[in-house]
Amino acid sequence: MAKGGLSKPFGTALARPVLNRLATIPIFQQGQELFLKGHVSSLEIELDETAASVSDGGESFLARLWMEDGFLQYECPCERGAQGLLCAHSVAVALAALEPKPVAAKGSAKGKPKAKKLGAAEMDKILREQPSDVLAGLLLNWAQQDDRLLQHLMNFAVQEGGYALDLKAYIAALKKRLKRPPQSARPAEWKKHGQAIQLELDQASAMTGQGQPFAALEVIAELINLLFTFDRAPASAEALLTMLPAAMDEFLRAARLAKATPQTLIPYLLKFYLHDFENRLRYESAGDRIEALRTLLGEAGVRQLSEAAEAALTSASGPRQHTIAVRMLTLAQSGYAKQSDYDSMERAQLRFDQSNVDPDNGFVFFLTQRNERERAIAYVGKLMAQCAPGTRPHLPLLMTTLLLQAGRVEDAFVAAIPVFSRPDYRETSRLQQMADQHQCWPEWRKFLFSSNPPGNPTEAQRHLWAFNVHMATRQYPAAWEVVRQGLIESPQAAECAMEMRDADPLLAATVLSQHGAGILNVTSYSFLPGRWLQAACEIVLKHKVRPANLESLLRELSDETPKKMGYMHYSSRQLWKNTLAILTARTGRGA
Repeated sequence: MAKGGLSKPFGTALARPVLNRLATIPIFQQGQELFLKGHVSSLEIELDETAASVSDGGESFLARLWMEDGFLQYECPCERGAQGLLCAHSVAVALAALEPKPVAAKGSAKGKPKAKKLGAAEMDKILREQPSDVLAGLLLNWAQQDDRLLQHLMNFAVQEGGYALDLKAYIAALKKRLKRPPQSARPAEWKKHGQAIQLELDQASAMTGQGQPFAALEVIAELINLLFTFDRAPASAEALLTMLPAAMDEFLRAARLAKATPQTLIPYLLKFYLHDFENRLRYESAGDRIEALRTLLGEAGVRQLSEAAEAALTSASGPRQHTIAVRMLTLAQSGYAKQSDYDSMERAQLRFDQSNVDPDNGFVFFLTQRNERERAIAYVGKLMAQCAPGTRPHLPLLMTTLLLQAGRVEDAFVAAIPVFSRPDYRETSRLQQMADQHQCWPEWRKFLFSSNPPGNPTEAQRHLWAFNVHMATRQYPAAWEVVRQGLIESPQAAECAMEMRDADPLLAATVLSQHGAGILNVTSYSFLPGRWLQAACEIVLKHKVRPANLESLLRELSDETPKKMGYMHYSSRQLWKNTLAILTARTGRGA
């Protein structure tokens, strides 16, 4: 076959778009790789025919392409070619025929012609002389390797061809392109990622201008949600958060051009609020954009947004779910509050999983600030009625506060009974301070020591009240008398024993060792039981008393070495040994 140039029909038939379509993209890419790596040899070209040998995987294939009756024909002995399909070897030969290597010039140094430098003007001239199908083929081929170019070409085709954008595929590709860098990424990588996000924002803005604002809304919403995730990124990525205001501006622009209804906007906004939307934008000095969104929604739309947030309230089964629930509750309440719709606010509040005291306290404070104290009292009463006793310990204290503010002293005392009855005198101290502020502690103290106090408390509650009041007011001998009579078994009795160890050493050591025995129930040294046990030993050494239960306890603890004693300082272990020596001696006062 004589060597020559391709005829125009044959060259057009070998154009890259044609090869792409006939061979499919993967096969075309394999053929292109064979050509670029120089695996094509012995190329021969005629006007309407070309052939060459292609080396592939250690084998050589002679592929041939030709024109027949105006149609492109091809053959190759490989498996795909034997099926009558355009194979990678034929593609490599076609590309070699389209772009043959220059022949070495005679007499040139080392047989190679001097390379001609190509400037921008020459490149422009050459490209403009190419047929449109050749240029289209180049673009499509490059687009297979460049997602950004592929997306630009897709958008151009959508705009010029009047097609609808495949939004689902676009979003999927966007998420793939903008995959978050790892935490360990270098600042340069984060900067590059930010540039990629900015390009996507520019592209979405172009969509808006091209008459596709609804598609732009979806894309920009995805980008905004992505930007919100960078609040947990390293410091090198913090600059990405500054892109939020501009992204919100584009979202607002697309929403206005689309004349988006609340039904369209609300699903996007719910996702924004899950990322602490308002606080983040305020942090970025973009509060005016929040107002712009509210204006866009209108009063009815704000109401619908609140109702949608209320409907999204779910049981908080974990930290993340609880955070989501709190933000949805906040969003619902903010809309209802603007309309002074207290009934809806209460409905949303009662629906919320009450595992945190802050939303309750916040709602009650909101009501009291608006002179709705009786409504707040009724609300807390509903909460107390629907929960099991002791499950929400903040509610009795909250109710007591409200009733004291309303001047209902006796009702406030009854509400405080669960707090007075807790086995911790510090709670009583807190109530005493509250009552002092409202100048009703003397009246409450009478109730506490009355033979028939309001609220019908049990006898055990009343003994605990007396002990707690004496401890709260530091009347330790009076509190100790309650302990001496065996009327309470609270661990707080050990705290009283700490104060009375010199006045009544034998009983104090007995009580302290009794509650110090709790050290047996833990896997390592526990501070409070250990402190009480150490104090009991010190009493024995100082006063030579012999509490009946201490010797057996220390022996049992010695058997636990090193699981228990190994966690203690040497001086504490030595204290135990010295105490045992006294307890086992014949001298000393018995229990």
